[in-house]
Amino acid sequence: MAIQIVTKVAMFGPLAAYGRLTTDQAKELSDDDVIKVLARESRKRAESAEIYTQNGRGELAANEHAEARIIDEYLPTPLTEAELADVADTAIAQVAEEIGERPSMKQMGMVMKAATAIAAGKADGARLSAAVKERL
Repeated sequence: MAIQIVTKVAMFGPLAAYGRLTTDQAKELSDDDVIKVLARESRKRAESAEIYTQNGRGELAANEHAEARIIDEYLPTPLTEAELADVADTAIAQVAEEIGERPSMKQMGMVMKAATAIAAGKADGARLSAAVKERL
C-alpha cells in the first residue's frame, strides 16, 4: 500500500508539468518533450533530496529519492561512459565534416548541439559536456 502511495505522489509532478505544457502549447507533446519533463522532475527530486539531507531531514530526503527512482523508471536507460564517448566522437566528426577541420573548444557549442541531438535525452548535459571537452 505504501509503495502505491509513493508511486501516485511521484507522478503528480510530472503529470502536472505535462498538463501545463500541453495547455501552453495547445498541442500534443512529442516523446522527446515528455522525456524532458520527466528528466526535469527527476532532477528536481534529486536536488530536493540533497537539500533535505544537508538540513538533517533524512526522512524527507528518502521520500524524494523514492519518487525520483519511480520517475526514472519511465526514462530511457542512460548512456554508459563508452556510449557517451562514441556520441562525442560522432558529434566531433559531424562538425569536422561541416567546417572542414577538426573542431576546437571554440566550436564546442556546435559539437554540443550535435551531441545532444545524437544522445536524444539519454544523457544529461553535464555528462555530455564533460565527454565532449575531454575529446576536444
